[in-house]
Amino acid sequence: MTEEPSTRIVLWTRKTPAIASGMVILMGTTVLVGWALNLRILTSFFPQQTSMRPNSAVAYILAGFSLWILQEANGYRPARLWRSVGQTSAVLVAALGALPLSE
Repeated sequence: MTEEPSTRIVLWTRKTPAIASGMVILMGTTVLVGWALNLRILTSFFPQQTSMRPNSAVAYILAGFSLWILQEANGYRPARLWRSVGQTSAVLVAALGALPLSE
């Protein structure tokens, strides 16, 4: 016999990607605002550490957006269009990560 998953577990597994994507988007946005306003405290998450570069912050935002889109594509939105948008965002994240290697 197969057991029905607990409602609490199902809700938790559905909300975790949304929360994680929101946190990642917020972190990337905070860093970009820090660079725009020239506030060093917003460009680094820990004091006395190196600051995050703006292209890394953009990659964070795109990664969070991609995670949000891909987890939402399973239930609420037209899967084909939103899945391709999410995958394109993920490819852009990979490209931003590969750019420093090509220098």
